[in-house]
Amino acid sequence: MKRSKWRARFAGAACDPIIRSWLCEPASLTARCQRASATFRLRVLHYGKGAALADEAAGGDGGRVPAWVREVVLECDGQPVIFAHTTLSTASRAA
Repeated sequence: MKRSKWRARFAGAACDPIIRSWLCEPASLTARCQRASATFRLRVLHYGKGAALADEAAGGDGGRVPAWVREVVLECDGQPVIFAHTTLSTASRAA
C-alpha cells in the first residue's frame, strides 16, 4: 500500500513537542482522546457513498471515483479536537 509522505515532510518543521506527538501518533487517536479526557464523544458528520478526493483515488490517477465516505469529529470534554475524513473503495475485493 502506498503511504503518504506527510510525516517525512513534517519531520524537519519546528513544532511544539506536544502537538508533534499528537500529529505523529502511531496508535489510535480515539483511544488517546479517551485517555486524555473525562468525557469523550465521537460525532458522525457524514457517512455514505460519495466521491473520493483526487489524492485518495486508487492508483493515484486523480479521478473522482465512487467511495464510502465517513467524516467524524472527536470531542474531548465538549470541545471538538480532531476532524477525521476516511474513504473506502466501493469496488468488490472478492478473490
